Amino acid sequence: FTELILFGGMFLLYSVYRFQYADAFHIAAKELNTIMGAFNTAVLLTSSMTMALSIVAIQRDKKVLSLFLQMITISLALFFLVNKYFEWTAKFHHGIYPGSEELLSKSSGEILFFGL
Repeated sequence: FTELILFGGMFLLYSVYRFQYADAFHIAAKELNTIMGAFNTAVLLTSSMTMALSIVAIQRDKKVLSLFLQMITISLALFFLVNKYFEWTAKFHHGIYPGSEELLSKSSGEILFFGL
């Protein structure tokens, strides 16, 4: 429920700002790597699934399977962190980080986009 409230609020906020600053959001979105974003999403969804399956396995007294699924989950988490490292390194290289001159030189809508 808390995840629903948090992400529901973020998506609502994003939708309102996207409506208000449609052109700026479109320009800012060109800075994103959609392939890397899709890959990150797939890794997160898969790791959620492996953790849920691990819980089911432990409930069915399959300790070895549960541990195996937890190791997969941890491996996916590490992979996600490495991927984020490269993603954020590229953003810093382009000067897109909180308080940077490059970011502050952009329009209000683009700053909101990157803030969200």
